[in-house]
Amino acid sequence: MSIDPLAIPDSAVQHTSDLGLQSFFNSFSMETQDCQVAQHHLYIPLGEQQLVLPLSYVSTLGRHRYQGNIYLINSAEIDNKHQVNLNINDANKIDFSRAVSLLVSHYFPNIDAKTHDRFFNRVGESTRYINRALLALEQRSQLDLSADSFIQSEQSLIGGHSMHPAPKSCEPLTEEHQYAYLPEYAQSFAIEWFAIHPNYIASQTEIPQLLHTFKALLQNNLSLDGKTTNHIPTLIQQGWLALPMHPLQAKEWRKNIKKHGLSQFVVDCQLSTHGWTATSSTRAIYHPKLAWMLKVSLPVKLTNSLRLLSEKEAKRGVQFSQILQTATGQEMQQRMPQTKFIQEPIWASVKNSNDQCLDLPLVCLRENIFYRNQESLIEQPNTHLLATANQNINDKSQVGQWIKNYAQATHQTLEIAARQWLNQFMDNVIQPLCIARSDYGIIFLAHQQNILLDIENNRPIGMKYRDCQGIGLTDIALKQFSDLFDNQDPEYFVPQDKVDPYLSYYLVGNTLLNTIAAICADTQIEEHELWSVCQHAFSKWRQARPKDSAFYDYLLNSPTLRWKRNFFCFLSDFNEATLPDPSQIYCEIDNPFYHSQPKARLYKPLPSSDQQSRSICIESLQVLSENDHSHQRFAMYELGLLRGEFDLILSQNTIYIDTELAEPMLWWSAAEHAFYTSNKTELHCGHWPDFVLPHLTDGKLLHKTFLQVAPIWHQPAKITESKQRHTAANGISHPTRPPKPVGTVFQRYCYHLKRTVSFRMIDISRDLDIFHQWHNHPLTSPIWELEGSLEMHSQYLQKLEQDPHQFAVIGEFDGVAFGYFEVYWSAEDRLGPHYECQDYDRGIHILVGNLDYRGGTFFDAWGKSILHYCFLVEPQTNSIVGEPNAKNHRVVKITERIGMKKQFEFDFPHKRAALLQCQRQDFFENIIF
Repeated sequence: MSIDPLAIPDSAVQHTSDLGLQSFFNSFSMETQDCQVAQHHLYIPLGEQQLVLPLSYVSTLGRHRYQGNIYLINSAEIDNKHQVNLNINDANKIDFSRAVSLLVSHYFPNIDAKTHDRFFNRVGESTRYINRALLALEQRSQLDLSADSFIQSEQSLIGGHSMHPAPKSCEPLTEEHQYAYLPEYAQSFAIEWFAIHPNYIASQTEIPQLLHTFKALLQNNLSLDGKTTNHIPTLIQQGWLALPMHPLQAKEWRKNIKKHGLSQFVVDCQLSTHGWTATSSTRAIYHPKLAWMLKVSLPVKLTNSLRLLSEKEAKRGVQFSQILQTATGQEMQQRMPQTKFIQEPIWASVKNSNDQCLDLPLVCLRENIFYRNQESLIEQPNTHLLATANQNINDKSQVGQWIKNYAQATHQTLEIAARQWLNQFMDNVIQPLCIARSDYGIIFLAHQQNILLDIENNRPIGMKYRDCQGIGLTDIALKQFSDLFDNQDPEYFVPQDKVDPYLSYYLVGNTLLNTIAAICADTQIEEHELWSVCQHAFSKWRQARPKDSAFYDYLLNSPTLRWKRNFFCFLSDFNEATLPDPSQIYCEIDNPFYHSQPKARLYKPLPSSDQQSRSICIESLQVLSENDHSHQRFAMYELGLLRGEFDLILSQNTIYIDTELAEPMLWWSAAEHAFYTSNKTELHCGHWPDFVLPHLTDGKLLHKTFLQVAPIWHQPAKITESKQRHTAANGISHPTRPPKPVGTVFQRYCYHLKRTVSFRMIDISRDLDIFHQWHNHPLTSPIWELEGSLEMHSQYLQKLEQDPHQFAVIGEFDGVAFGYFEVYWSAEDRLGPHYECQDYDRGIHILVGNLDYRGGTFFDAWGKSILHYCFLVEPQTNSIVGEPNAKNHRVVKITERIGMKKQFEFDFPHKRAALLQCQRQDFFENIIF
């Protein structure tokens, strides 16, 4: 079944969708203070008259949904409360085109007739296109479509930019070209090939690799078309570049070959290869069975900019790939395991006789991470374009449906499900982009059209980011990637003190606020209820010691946020990609995350058994005893919701807690706050919860007991009762060991450092590169003696995964990896025969690889924490041991501070070792956290 939009009569498209009307009026109302909302109507003053638009959803963030009708009312008929005194009826109704003309004439009286008509026609064409495309989408949905969620989502962004007056403006394409090449019609088309003489190739890639890559692309495309390599033109076989082009690009390029004097060096191969289709950006095209997408230079103006690629843009993509290949770039990716940056590492174009790179023939290769060859059994990810998921069609969105499904599956209210969903969205989508800005100086202009959500069980478990040519680099990047930038300049440098307002437009104004509005419109949750989830997330990340906190400070402390004036920009016919001063197309909007009085907050993690991370916020409310601060009140929040309050009262050497907190995790967290803000060793309470009573001594909770029974730092181990014993290779008998843990095994907030330390099971795919770097460092390799290749280290970790007597964890401070630890049962280890080991003795091997975290202050925090974990996870463990080189006197001495005492020295075949030992009772009675 084919879809022919040209067969759809005009009468069928006039009132099909309100997407065009919605984006037009929402974009305008964001840029002026004149518009007002009252009684579920939007009022736009036009002097003695007003436009009145009934709303189906009122958005505090300005993302309204419209009923579809527009009325022109005399201002005299509207009272001070914006209530229409006369009934609105069909006599007042006007059509969209007249409303557009009236609005532009009133608010922009100085524009000339040509500009007025151009704008008016573009808006009309955009709306008409949206309606046709929506009907085409409805027809497509009845077909047997591919299970490729990525391209389906890409081609379902019917409304385009949701805050733009003409989001599907696509001049100068004819309707035939729109049907053939624009994504909403999901048509497949053929690309065209040219042969370029090697002396006229513009690229950053070495010519042999470039020729091979593009030739392989051609060859594979021909093969899928059922053709052999005999169809590859002779010039390409002889070493000319096979350069593909989009049909519209090729058509325009043919007109320019002779003009540039390149007829002898650029040959039209008269060869086409099939199977390509447009993604939502139109100029990025996709073939499901080829390893590369193409991003082409398209001579078409879409929304605000002409979609020609430039050499500078292409170089940004290459430079970003180089950044990711550095040690620091690998560290950044290791911190973001659920994030994939879709790279554009290769590009090619044609040089003219003056050795200048030409924009029109430029083509970039973009990773096709959705490519799956016939041998691969990997399932396609459930990946969706965020802008499509937020899109309002028939008064509902996909993101809203995900939350409804999630609420139903988990038997939760819509509000709790929405808060949990948004919290996971913040962690897996917004936070990685904030970390890139704050810790690495990389600016991703992350509007919702460039973010792909990975969805599992209706929740956002990760994201993919595309269009890496749009990145900017700040001063931090020049320091973090100094080895790279010692030899080259950044392709797009933005001073860090200037960048945050612009970044906030894309990441917050476009992406986050649209997502919140879509959720709330579908679930009828008040938008301000979800703002608190985001505000707490920004505050928590601000607490995590970023290298540059300016972006978080801006989001939390600025009364306004920057907003791009898409309406004004489009009306003025600016090409924003080449605008010398972009500030003129920005204005200010209210910041929903702003607090006039910053709150004193502290964030702590809680154990979680699923992918939904938990953390609580403790906020200082007031000091009730003004003289000595002996009585303080605190509030506890989770997911932005107030969970309860508690009072702490100091009396001489005692701390009292008074609270109605019912959930054990929250109560224990409040108790921890009591101990570590008072430095007391006893806690009293007027009314103890039942779950605390078994742990009291003489009616009070002792700190040493608290450290052993509080469940707030780790997941309990899955212990299988078994009386069966086994004999290790070293001849020692030992009990059956429990299964190895998974995920994060321990995490705690260190009050004295104001940092969170955590240990998680090593993930070879995520951590191999950093493990390899650490073990090849000259300070580490002589001690561990594991210097070697990436393959050797991969095999080492794979072998360790299979070893039942030990496992490896990565230590992190606030999510930054600092160390590698091997935790083992000493009875079946090489150490076992050298001392009188007990069944549940544990041993630890330690490596601090991140030099930023070496030193006694950090050592005390993680050293005590790793021992704490070993004692907590197995109550029968009474001793923890270590066996450093006896000559390493510094290690022997410093470990005494965490309870590891030297017992004696002994000989391994490869070293003379010192046996260090920490006893449970000594640890909990004498070690101060």
